[in-house]
Amino acid sequence: MILSEIFYSIQGEGMLAGTPAAFLCLAGGPPRQTWRHPPQQRWKPESEEDIFLGPLLAKVRRQWYEHAVITGGEPLEDAELGALTGGLRRIDNHVTIETSGAIAATAPCDLMSINVSLRNPAIPGKGKEPQWPDYSVDAIRQLIRAYDYQLKFTLTDRAEMEEVVNLVREVDAVRHKVLLVPAGPKAKDLKEQREWMIEASFFFGYRFAPRL
Repeated sequence: MILSEIFYSIQGEGMLAGTPAAFLCLAGGPPRQTWRHPPQQRWKPESEEDIFLGPLLAKVRRQWYEHAVITGGEPLEDAELGALTGGLRRIDNHVTIETSGAIAATAPCDLMSINVSLRNPAIPGKGKEPQWPDYSVDAIRQLIRAYDYQLKFTLTDRAEMEEVVNLVREVDAVRHKVLLVPAGPKAKDLKEQREWMIEASFFFGYRFAPRL
C-alpha cells in the first residue's frame, strides 16, 4: 500500500455530507476534490515505516472522528486495501471507499461510494482523455450487490441524464441511493443545474445532493 497523505476535513457531498472525517489518500491518482472542504490538518508519510498499519491506525484514532474515507485514483486496485479498512473498522470507524466503478474488488467497508465519470460528459474540453477510468456496468452491479452504496453522478448538463437513467436501470440500483450532484463551478451555472436536478429527482425518484 502506498499512502500519499492523510487529512482531516468535512465531507462536502453525498449521504454523509457535513460529517467530519479522516481522509486517507492512496497513491495512483489525485484525491476527488469534490468530496471535501479544505483540510484542517495534513500529514504526509516521510518513510515506509510511517505507513505500517499499526502506527497508521494510531494516527487516525488520535483524531477520533469516527468516520474514515479511503480515496485516491482507484483504491480498489490496492491489494492491501482490506487490511487497512478492516483495521479502521476495528477501531470503530465508519469506513467509506471511493471508487470509479471501473473494477469490483472486496474490502470491508460501511459505504461504497461509486463516483461515476460519464462516458460522454457535456463539459468544456470534451474529447480530452477522461480523468478517471470509464466505469464497468458489471463491476457496478457486483459492488451494489455486495455493499451498502451510493451511486453518485456529478453533472453539468441535462443531456447527461439519459446516460444516468440508462445506467441506473441497467445495474438495477435503488433509486434513493442514486445521487445527482451539480458540478458548478460558477454560481450562475450552479443555480441552473440545481433547478433541473431537483426536477429530475422528483421525476425519477433520485436524490438531489447539493455540495456544501
